[in-house]
Amino acid sequence: MKKLMIAVALAFVSMAGMAQNFRANLDESVKPGDDFWQYAVGNWLKNNPIDKEYPMNGAFIDLYKQNELRINALIMKYADKKDLPQGSDGQKIGSLYRLYMDSVGRNKADTQYQDPRRGYEGDG
Repeated sequence: MKKLMIAVALAFVSMAGMAQNFRANLDESVKPGDDFWQYAVGNWLKNNPIDKEYPMNGAFIDLYKQNELRINALIMKYADKKDLPQGSDGQKIGSLYRLYMDSVGRNKADTQYQDPRRGYEGDG
């Protein structure tokens, strides 16, 4: 019986701590009947602003940013190197980047956008 009473007391103590944490998030300058969302999480939103570039926040956004930077660094590493062995990963990355960035060369080659609804040349 004593163990049960101790467990119940610990549960109430931990719940009281959680309640204090929830009260810190409340924005008491807003009436709950007017805008409950702002009332319930107003202070949390003020203390934890969301970056305007991304509609959400969290570890996956951080991983996304980190991955973009790493990919950009990898591409830039091979972008200007033309003396890499044929068929190597670095040569493929650099060639593809240079091909993509050469808009003048693509225009000279007279490549046109192919509308899949229209079909390709020779399809009638």
